[in-house]
Amino acid sequence: MGSLLYISYNIASAVSMMIVIGSTATSKKTAGWGGIFGGVLLGILILLINAAMFAKMDVVAGKDMPILEIARDIHPLVGFMMALGLVGMIYSTAVGMMYSFINRLVSPKDKVYKPTVVLFGIIGFMASFVGFTNLVSKVYSIMGYLGFVLIVAVFLSWIKRK
Repeated sequence: MGSLLYISYNIASAVSMMIVIGSTATSKKTAGWGGIFGGVLLGILILLINAAMFAKMDVVAGKDMPILEIARDIHPLVGFMMALGLVGMIYSTAVGMMYSFINRLVSPKDKVYKPTVVLFGIIGFMASFVGFTNLVSKVYSIMGYLGFVLIVAVFLSWIKRK
């Protein structure tokens, strides 16, 4: 079930950006090939990550961030660089999701836009004290189940149009 939740989580969290990016595509064919290329590339990267974790099972067993442990096992400097990269990825994901979420609630031209950004920024910051592993497990599960709902809705919409 975890792998299905991961897939639906990624779909649910990417929809807002896919709409923006997809609307700039010059044709449906271009958008389709972009989706195929991106999906295949992401799949290859996931396979490489899984292969690395299986190869280093003794290093990653029981760790909250297994890829960071693999990087540290290579060399402490590689681990440090990986940690910086992870912080950047976490930050960019949080900012992107918050931006998409807030823009659905409030128009950037509205007077309450900046206070809304600050409010949700504070809420997100407070949520970070729950702990990375706990927060990720809860958010991934919730977003994963919402992703299932989204996938079913898109599928039903596609069937109705046929």
